[in-house]
Amino acid sequence: MESGACGAGRFGRGGFVTELSPIGRDTAIGRRALCHAMRIMVILMGVLAFPAGAFAAAEGTLAGARQWVTEWVRTQELLSRTRTEWERDSELLRQTAGLYERELRSIEERLGGFTTNTTQIDRDLAEARAELELGEKALGVARDRVGRYEARLREWAPRLPAPLRSQIDPLVRRIPAEAAASGRAGVMERLQNVVGILHEIDKFNAAVTVVSEVQRRPEGAEVQVETVYLGLGQAWFTDRSGRYSGVGRPGPDGWVWEVRPEVGPAVRRAIAMYRDEAPPTFVGLPVQLP
Repeated sequence: MESGACGAGRFGRGGFVTELSPIGRDTAIGRRALCHAMRIMVILMGVLAFPAGAFAAAEGTLAGARQWVTEWVRTQELLSRTRTEWERDSELLRQTAGLYERELRSIEERLGGFTTNTTQIDRDLAEARAELELGEKALGVARDRVGRYEARLREWAPRLPAPLRSQIDPLVRRIPAEAAASGRAGVMERLQNVVGILHEIDKFNAAVTVVSEVQRRPEGAEVQVETVYLGLGQAWFTDRSGRYSGVGRPGPDGWVWEVRPEVGPAVRRAIAMYRDEAPPTFVGLPVQLP
């Protein structure tokens, strides 16, 4: 085996034998020292070379650790933010749930009230239906009675005094002409119309009425007279002179007039007292009872 730095050598019986070069035969110790120094240098170079690789590996490991620590810090920050947001959102959710629970209880209470109100409404509706049925029956009775009154008024109208007929004529024309037509008018409207006619008839019957009228004389001539009506049962008439006069009374087809010249002066005195043109006194007039 050869060594390029410290000379040649070989293995022998005593071990490894170094063969010195001619230059350094005289100084074996110096050569040995130089070779030892060279060996130390090689060893040192190897030692120095080893840490450089180790440091490079360590530097790579440190960079990875640094990146891992950075990611870990970011993860911790994300967890912290998530935890904070969750605490905030969970509080909001609790408040919202509490609000919904209160609203639900309020709705349940109102539904309970609606159930009570519905029961009361059902009772009220039942009472209203019962009252409506009674009202319909009463309305039917009123409809029949109004119809009978209307029929009698239509029958009586021609027998009434002319001044009264002219006064109630608009109301009489509102009486339905037929039973079928009467159903189209309201019962209350018809009843009010009947009451209005009866009121005017009763008022006329309870008073003394003096009116100017035109009568036809037996020979056919018309004459202006003044007529005194005593309610609905009796009347007297006279002209201004008092010579054409007489009495009147209701008949089946209207008022019947009878000429009675002898009642003229008494009728004139009654008219004068009615108008406050003469002092009140007793006046005798003929009356014909039915």
